[in-house]
Order: sequence, then structure tokens, then C-alpha cells
Amino acid sequence: MDVLILPSVAEVAPLVILEAATRHIPVIASDYLAMKDMIEPNINGLLFENGN
Repeated sequence: MDVLILPSVAEVAPLVILEAATRHIPVIASDYLAMKDMIEPNINGLLFENGN
């Protein structure tokens, strides 16, 4: 299984999340700004607390 891990703590609108979504690849990313709007926990990925 492929998974995208995006450890960035300051991404405004990461297109890589959209690219992963089109390929049904789950994403693990921080809960920073747009990332928390793009990822639904346990649906298309997981979020972790920014800076943690």
C-alpha cells in the first residue's frame, strides 16, 4: 500500500495532497490550514498536531 507522508509544518495549499487523492493514496499530514480542510481523518488520511 502506498501512503503519502507530508511532514511540512507550513504549507498553504499543497497540490501533492490533491494529486494523492486522485490516485486514492492516503495522506498523513499536519493539521495546518488547508491540509486539515483537504484531509478527512480515517477517510482519506490522518492528521497530526502541527509541531508535534
